[in-house]
Amino acid sequence: MKVLLLNGSPRKEGCTYTALCEVAAALKENGVDSEIFQAGNPDTENVKAAAAKMKEADGLVIGSPVYWASPSGQIIEFMDKFCSMAGADMRLKPGAAVASARRAGTTATLDVLNKYLTFYQMPVVSSNYWNMVHGNTPEEVRQDAEGLQIMRTLGNNMAWLLKSIEAGKKAGLRKKRLRRILSADGPDPYLQTGGRNMGKGWLDFRSGAQRERDYREFYERVFPGGISHRRRVRARLLEMMQKKGDITYMLLYYTALKDLLIRRPGLSFEEGLKQVCSEVRVMKLDAGAKEVLRKVLEEDLAGQLNS
Repeated sequence: MKVLLLNGSPRKEGCTYTALCEVAAALKENGVDSEIFQAGNPDTENVKAAAAKMKEADGLVIGSPVYWASPSGQIIEFMDKFCSMAGADMRLKPGAAVASARRAGTTATLDVLNKYLTFYQMPVVSSNYWNMVHGNTPEEVRQDAEGLQIMRTLGNNMAWLLKSIEAGKKAGLRKKRLRRILSADGPDPYLQTGGRNMGKGWLDFRSGAQRERDYREFYERVFPGGISHRRRVRARLLEMMQKKGDITYMLLYYTALKDLLIRRPGLSFEEGLKQVCSEVRVMKLDAGAKEVLRKVLEEDLAGQLNS
């Protein structure tokens, strides 16, 4: 097991580095390897190097000094790029944030850094206090006995969680499987990779080629008659709906439901609709909307809208 520790300070061996060294020492005592990576340089090539290391890492610690009551500008730029490159490799791996300050701004800094972790479903590792050290120089940080103890406890807790996850894997536990869902923009399938609905779609970490293949397979399955088939379905839904402004969302529910019933032919309309509604929560379907979906689906499956 190995943990990647990102030093978000432009100073290679400053206060943040001193705190991360304490975490690394505790990890080593627990038999867990670690590497402190200099993330104070947000150049793209440097971020790529860190992203490559994240593929092999089992955990992540983000460290930053406090500048103007916030993380350093360098680590924010670094993490923005890092997450776009390594987001899929961060998912469900334990993560933690560490802040170093002369005096104040630590909790605000931790709040910003923790958002990178929680966005990718990383279990956030805590200590017996907020993960911070105080001091204006590395020497002063080393005098912060409580801060160093917090770092050691953080390392111990990270090691414990990593070993617990490893034990779970050996017992047969696996990461949640990806589920096929749809975007609210239309019949464009996305794969749920642990993200959250971002308004008009879902996070998607597939390659462009894979996404194109999935899209083509989905489109041909739901609308074998092509774009004209989809237009007729949309027009029929719109004709029967009372609230015309909900057509985009109704089409979303319709395509998700039809795809599900095609792939699981033994599923009833009610069962399929219940499952779709549990995954696609963009509007509340009343009895009238459900009846519209039922009638249009019956017509479509009977071939009346694909001609």
